Amino acid sequence: MIEAVKNISSILGLIATAATLVTIAIRPIRKRVIGRLRLKSKMSRTDREISQLKSILEKQLEDERIRRQDAMLYREALKCLLRDDITHLYYKRLPERAIHAYELENITSLYDTYILLGGNSFVKEIYRKMSTEWQVIK
Repeated sequence: MIEAVKNISSILGLIATAATLVTIAIRPIRKRVIGRLRLKSKMSRTDREISQLKSILEKQLEDERIRRQDAMLYREALKCLLRDDITHLYYKRLPERAIHAYELENITSLYDTYILLGGNSFVKEIYRKMSTEWQVIK
């Protein structure tokens, strides 16, 4: 019987030693595997965040393109309105070739804005005529 207890205790000791060795051997392997999994998890999260940022940036770029296009259209519309106001007053006052001082001030303001927007030479010519050749009524 003592022999059987010795055998059992030897077997248990052997199992305990084997378990300790396995634990010691597995620990670095486990750390590597867990480290790689964590890194992979962080990378996938980072990839998702980069993807989200990319889609936000693409939307902002599209919005900016639309905003610029709208601004160009508004600019052209404003230029047309200014040209219309200037030419309307020109043709209204053409028979007398005279313009009131307040109308000339208004036309000058309209003309300056029109030129800043890239207006053409037709309006430049009629403005020159109104401001230099026509009589100014006070």
